Amino acid sequence: MQDRVDIASVAALIGDPSRALMLCALMDGRARTATELAQLARVSPSTASLHLTRLLEGKLLAVEAQGRHRYYRLRDPAVSAALESLMVLTAARPEPPRALSPAERALREARMCYDHLAGARGVRLTRAMTERGLLAHEDGELWLTESGERQLQDFGIDLAALRRRRRAFVRG
Repeated sequence: MQDRVDIASVAALIGDPSRALMLCALMDGRARTATELAQLARVSPSTASLHLTRLLEGKLLAVEAQGRHRYYRLRDPAVSAALESLMVLTAARPEPPRALSPAERALREARMCYDHLAGARGVRLTRAMTERGLLAHEDGELWLTESGERQLQDFGIDLAALRRRRRAFVRG
């Protein structure tokens, strides 16, 4: 049946360590070549090509041709949201220590994920804004307080324009 949700096949695509590294490298919203993604995932170009084909077939990636180059990007912000949710789940589990590449360290520290700040800095910013009463949360929901709205407007941020977008305004 084609209408059913096939979580297992999507999870299997994301679950491969090389593919997971490639997907995470694309969370900043930029498109990258297969060569760049192969280097980030520490695999050969031919192996990267196989992984990229599977991710395209699984509708997690989109590809755009420019001249003789092909640039890969996440197909939809929902892919990024799913990856972030999985990162939250895995962060709660102790991980055996291993050497991180400079790119992995940078991604864990701070990254732009489509239109919001993510990584350790995003978490610290959210925590600081909550402690100062600029953000409030209850039952997993997070929202900007009146004080937070005033402070962001004083800082020059156009909240009305940000709220017109389809995506979540504040994300925990």
